[in-house]
Amino acid sequence: MRRGEPGRAGHVDRILVQLSELQLEHARLVQLQLQLRGIIELVFVELVPLLLLFVLQRRRRRLELEQLQFLLVRGRRGRRRRILQLFELVQLEKREVTRKLILRNHQSPGDIVMLTAAVRDLHLAHPGEFLTDVRTSCPDLWLYNPHLTPLSETDPEVEVVECHYPLIHRSNHTPYHFVHGFIEYLNDTLSLRIKPTAFRGDIHLSAAEKDWFRRVEDEKGPCAPFWLLASGGKYDYTIKWWDHRRYQEVVDHFDGVVEFVQVGEANHHHPALRGTIDLRGQTSLRQLVRLMYHAQGALSAVSLLMHLAAAVEVKPGMPKNRPCVVIAGGREPPHFTAYPHHQFIHTVGALACCDDGGCWKSRTRALGDGDSKDRPEELCVDPVGDLPRCMDMITSSEVIRRIEMYFQGGALDRPARAPELAATS
Repeated sequence: MRRGEPGRAGHVDRILVQLSELQLEHARLVQLQLQLRGIIELVFVELVPLLLLFVLQRRRRRLELEQLQFLLVRGRRGRRRRILQLFELVQLEKREVTRKLILRNHQSPGDIVMLTAAVRDLHLAHPGEFLTDVRTSCPDLWLYNPHLTPLSETDPEVEVVECHYPLIHRSNHTPYHFVHGFIEYLNDTLSLRIKPTAFRGDIHLSAAEKDWFRRVEDEKGPCAPFWLLASGGKYDYTIKWWDHRRYQEVVDHFDGVVEFVQVGEANHHHPALRGTIDLRGQTSLRQLVRLMYHAQGALSAVSLLMHLAAAVEVKPGMPKNRPCVVIAGGREPPHFTAYPHHQFIHTVGALACCDDGGCWKSRTRALGDGDSKDRPEELCVDPVGDLPRCMDMITSSEVIRRIEMYFQGGALDRPARAPELAATS
């Protein structure tokens, strides 16, 4: 019936329109699928591996946050919320994988000063990756240290590391300093990449400690510049001792020029010297640190005093590095022990017993106290009286000359009266 044909044509047109709309809708769905695929690829190809890097590889805990920030900026408004959620999740994961370390060592104070350097450089090389605490023989050396966080050994997340420096066994023939010792050990033990950043330990003082002398000087008047002096050492390493009579000649020579303050533990060997301010056995370790901050210089054998002279910052108006004269002999290789701004008097290479590095012996003669350091292999092979020959070769005139160099070179100002350089033995 022909009257119905126009109706059928209109119906066909509507079907064609609907079909066209369906095709457009299908195209939009295809486009949305492509967009969704892009989002999935963005999330699972670019972000998830970064997240898994923190979860599965604890050695790589620092995320390339710039990548996430770039994705956040690049992503469309619909993607940003998801990216931001992943970003926050990664930040949370990063905090959760921070390693907790307790570093343990109970050796002598000089060794602990070197451990302070390793802790400093650990945090500089791996910022934000570690919480550290210590268990050592010298808590006073860690006061005000910004790198420490109180940790408990009962915390299951804490790793306790017994710290050593096996580098010392290669010290005669490898070009490293003591400051590398604990650093190398931590690198090997924990698979780290620490590098030394300073040629000294890391001792911190409070503002009150730095102000300690000023309050006294306000009441009593200005304090004359002084040098700290240790005239002996521990009984387990008598080979480090120098003749106390030669120390006395040095003190006598600088009468009126250098005020010497004698320090040392009461149970160690530190013979009294005339003309000094005697603080032997009267200072705690922390008080010794304070004294070093205010000291103009230091004189000793290879000892804690030498390490503190380098590690403790100097007062304003002083040279950048504190003057220090070290009477070392031939026991230790100078490149391993000496600080570059010290006058380090050694005889390594001058004697047959130390012609290939330090001898690393312990005692000049046996003391008969039952200590293992009385064993023949621990004793000096070339003693001269009570001194090892390497220390006997160092005269008081040489030590005087080394102290004088700081005044002659202008690092220190010489007082009005200065004695002539004496040729004492």
